[in-house]
Amino acid sequence: MIEEILRERIAGGQNRWTEFKTDFISVSAVLPSVIAFANGLFEGWIIFGVTEPVEAETARIVGVLDPERLQEQLENLCQQHCDPPLTPKIETVETAAGKVVVLRVRGDESSKPYCQKEREVYWVRKNGRNELATADEALSFVEQQHRVFSPALREMHITGFRSLFDVSVALKPLNIIIGPNASGKSNLFKALRFVHDLAGEGIGKAHQEMARHLFWYGASDEMELTFDLTMAVPGQQGRFAPRYELGIKQARDRLTIDRERLMLRLHPIGSEVPFIDRQGGKVERYAEYPDLGLESPYRPVAGKLSLRTAALATYGRETTFPPLENLYRFIQGWRFLQVDPRAARESVIPESIGEEIPALQNNAGNLSAFLYALKHNETTNDLFDEIQERLHSAIRAAQSLTTALRPSVTGGTGKAEISFTETFFPGRSIPAESMSDGTLCLLSTLAVLIGDQSATLICLEEPDQGLHPHLMLWLADAIRSVVDLEPEPDDQEFRRPQIIITTHSPDFMDCFDLRAEASYLQVFIARRDAEGKTTFEPVTAEEFAPWLDEYRLGDLTRKNILEQGVF
Repeated sequence: MIEEILRERIAGGQNRWTEFKTDFISVSAVLPSVIAFANGLFEGWIIFGVTEPVEAETARIVGVLDPERLQEQLENLCQQHCDPPLTPKIETVETAAGKVVVLRVRGDESSKPYCQKEREVYWVRKNGRNELATADEALSFVEQQHRVFSPALREMHITGFRSLFDVSVALKPLNIIIGPNASGKSNLFKALRFVHDLAGEGIGKAHQEMARHLFWYGASDEMELTFDLTMAVPGQQGRFAPRYELGIKQARDRLTIDRERLMLRLHPIGSEVPFIDRQGGKVERYAEYPDLGLESPYRPVAGKLSLRTAALATYGRETTFPPLENLYRFIQGWRFLQVDPRAARESVIPESIGEEIPALQNNAGNLSAFLYALKHNETTNDLFDEIQERLHSAIRAAQSLTTALRPSVTGGTGKAEISFTETFFPGRSIPAESMSDGTLCLLSTLAVLIGDQSATLICLEEPDQGLHPHLMLWLADAIRSVVDLEPEPDDQEFRRPQIIITTHSPDFMDCFDLRAEASYLQVFIARRDAEGKTTFEPVTAEEFAPWLDEYRLGDLTRKNILEQGVF
């Protein structure tokens, strides 16, 4: 830590996120502030070796006598007296007036609210002071800070899936995964696609045919495939964020659901319950009985399901419980796009005209029908215009985009087709067959980002493929347009899909800044160890601070600094 930064913080005085202590006097004198900062929205600093100002007196540095012992005391306090335990950042800064120890506290969003372990009390920070709160008050305080407008996938733990032997990943709104070929990046998308399909349709024929290729490649015959997903849903976040667990077994090349569990809260403020709890074919779940006059209209019931049918799929479609409905729709809104230019060029029979917009297929094979529906729906034609404008801004030659129905010779609906005009030849319509692969890839990516309003999590497999380096800025800007926005509190229709991207392009990575975008951007490096197991290592601005002073993110890839972890 640079001394000038510390002095600026001290000069700003004690406030909502800063507190001074001359030394460590007792656990009770420090612990309330640690808990309160952990329950807050931003990182809190407790600076030891600074006088606590009295009235008009200015705080000054006096130093601490034994910084090593103080650091040990603070580590023990955060580990032993906080529930759940905290792992803070502790730094010692040597100044002309003495050594100062800085305890930096930031609680994990999925672990809040934190409490004082022995007394089982909660502290929150209000107006620069620590205040006691009940568990419900603390949870309400946390959720007011971390209001969820759109569902999101916060953490996932996957075991036994192809090269993902044992992987944990904590996600932000925008996530970029880099790494060499065959490092396991695509396997992460395939794992999420498996959960998406299972939660919507169960274990179908396609998955059964691939059964032998879904499990850990070095597995024994009885290897289990597990998914443990923690998600954020409006009214269901903090320490009690929804958690969905799946266990899949393989027997004689057949897949079966061995266990399934979904934790939810029945009330906005209250303890969580196993809303769905399944072992094999036996399922216990909460069902609604509003006419029984009970305190809660939900009570547990037992039932049975096929070993190939997910309970979330069965009950999520017909639920009247808003958190479960939100969760089900969130998973069904996952999109996986790896553009196949040949498929994207195809003319396709529209699923519907002027009604609901179809989801864009994984290879963009229904791009023409998707854009036709978008253009001819009164509520979404402005989105078509935005896609067209962004395409023209990026590729100046592409002046306008047109969709039309080619009449069927048999009298049917006909097929949707796309064409565009160029600035060079404004009177000539150019068919999709004459579009470049890069143009179609960019158009397909814009379509899913901007046009697919039902998309909640968008996985983009190398969206930079086929694009000229100067187009990377336009692509990155389009991605930010749906990620880096703050919703208005009263805007119930606000859409903020989560994005996960794989890339090999340093030019694309140059468009992002680890420091400036740290609040919503996470970069991961995918690697395979000596046993073939994939890991996803998060990249932080602090870790590569010396390099980021001189280089952009893509430069660190070009110089092999990120992959090798050179300091």
